[in-house]
Amino acid sequence: MFDREEVVKSAVATVIENTDLDPGEVNRNISKVMATMRKANEQFEDMDEHVGELLNASQQLDESGTQVAQAGVEMAKASQSLAESVNQLNETQEELSSNMEDLHDTLDRLEKYMPENEE
Repeated sequence: MFDREEVVKSAVATVIENTDLDPGEVNRNISKVMATMRKANEQFEDMDEHVGELLNASQQLDESGTQVAQAGVEMAKASQSLAESVNQLNETQEELSSNMEDLHDTLDRLEKYMPENEE
């Protein structure tokens, strides 16, 4: 009967002998690869976090841009309303001025026909 453990040890010894491998070299290289893979995984997780932050910031910027655009539209409407109010006020002032002139003319005419106070 073959002893399984002896066969494995013999195979490993033959491989090491034929390839000039240091018995711990494979383990060290596997450990290095695993450490590098862990580091890469951490970096991917960092990248995912940063992408999430960028997406969040982009969404906030989009929402802010929409709010700014809406505020701009509201400001334009308010400016237009203010301009209309100013025009109406100008028209009212012109009408008031005209009415004041009419009143002044009427008072002048009335004064001509009023008897003077004689004392």
